[in-house]
Amino acid sequence: MKFMKALAVFALLSTGSSALAYTWGFTNVTNKTLVIKLVLQGTDAEFFNIVQPGRRTSFDWGWGNARAGFCLSSIVIGQYNPNVSVNFPGTKSGQLPRDTRNTKFFDDSKITQAIDARGPWFFALGRQPIREPKVTFVKDEAWGDFDDKISEAAEKLATGVANTAEKAAELSGNSIDGLLKETGGIVTSIIELVKTGKCMSRHFDIIEVDKSIQLFTKK
Repeated sequence: MKFMKALAVFALLSTGSSALAYTWGFTNVTNKTLVIKLVLQGTDAEFFNIVQPGRRTSFDWGWGNARAGFCLSSIVIGQYNPNVSVNFPGTKSGQLPRDTRNTKFFDDSKITQAIDARGPWFFALGRQPIREPKVTFVKDEAWGDFDDKISEAAEKLATGVANTAEKAAELSGNSIDGLLKETGGIVTSIIELVKTGKCMSRHFDIIEVDKSIQLFTKK
């Protein structure tokens, strides 16, 4: 009997694992450094990440993390204002710390530590003009090809081969307009995203469309 109970508990944990751990990944295919804020349901805690052009970032709450059981409530995104960097802990330069191995990029580990510290810089992030973006669900069969092409453009952007998303896409043998036409996607809102996939891992490509930052993800 104890063995059967153990099997039942194991089965419950296995089927519920997706509700206990999440990863939301973002690829920034714009020429702007962005600040991304996530809010989870059931908590008023705010979580931020900073992501440079062509770079990727993720919010990851795995097994054992106190936040892993909470579902997505909202995503807001906007351009990072470098003026708030003067509040960054341990620096008076007004600049975010750079990776010593490649000074083109920020030191993501130090930035994460500063976010976790919940100091003046953290609260300054939330006072920036960031807003909920539109979301486009790309059809399952089209997502893989779309994401591959976007990733190629992002690499060109991150390495400095191109300084705009449009140029990066062209160097990858595509165009932003062309890629967007290929998606066959359904444009919706963060509210609809939360309704349909608030408790699951998901990856987003961030693209600027008509001067508006938008998210693209698999349907």
